[in-house]
Amino acid sequence: MMTGFGNMRTVLVMLIAVFALMACQKQVVSEENSQLNPAEIIGKTWLWQGSYLATGDQVIPENPEEFQITLDENGQFGIRADCNTGGGPVTIEDNKFVFGMYRLTRAYCGDQSLDTSFRNHLEQVARWHLMKGDLMLQLGDQAGFMLFSAKTD
Repeated sequence: MMTGFGNMRTVLVMLIAVFALMACQKQVVSEENSQLNPAEIIGKTWLWQGSYLATGDQVIPENPEEFQITLDENGQFGIRADCNTGGGPVTIEDNKFVFGMYRLTRAYCGDQSLDTSFRNHLEQVARWHLMKGDLMLQLGDQAGFMLFSAKTD
């Protein structure tokens, strides 16, 4: 979990910037599409840093390594949701981003696990953006976003 005033301040600034971006999104769609390059996110493993919802709620994993997505060149993704793994199809066109029906093991990861929140948020993803090298997956109906950072070896 996040602790300290500095971390909260960073999250607050990021939330304000993202909500401003979401509010302006309809006005800049044509510009935005020309700047997005799916090749920048494919072939990488992305670690979930958290979900920031329009309600003000935040879901932040203690260990981002336990919540990953990997995007491949063949339109498939791999997923690790705590103690469960799986994968399926993904569509990435312009700024649209949609996870298709996927298979996933269904082990019980414990009462404190965020696996259900992670999966529920992934199923709501509608668009993507890169922000300072981080992958931002915007939830549909401007419900918020998921933030991922690239895994470094």
